[in-house]
Amino acid sequence: AGPQLSRDSGRRRANFDRLLNKHEAFLRAHPSMHATLVLRQAYAMYHLGQHREAFVGMCKGMRLHPRHGASKIAAFVWKKLFRGEGP
Repeated sequence: AGPQLSRDSGRRRANFDRLLNKHEAFLRAHPSMHATLVLRQAYAMYHLGQHREAFVGMCKGMRLHPRHGASKIAAFVWKKLFRGEGP
């Protein structure tokens, strides 16, 4: 079994912030990777039913790297609408 994602939003947020702080220099140098990380977290929150937090994460990912963020979000929407995947 892989690492688990806590359902406790406060704990999950603190752990995610710790991860961002730990790798701050790398993420600043690679904004598309930073956007991917934030968008993956938003995707996980969406699947946990935390839609407000997912929306905030999606917006942050778009601000970090608009073109990369838009392509990731479009891929998610494509899968959900046209392939019937997702909840």
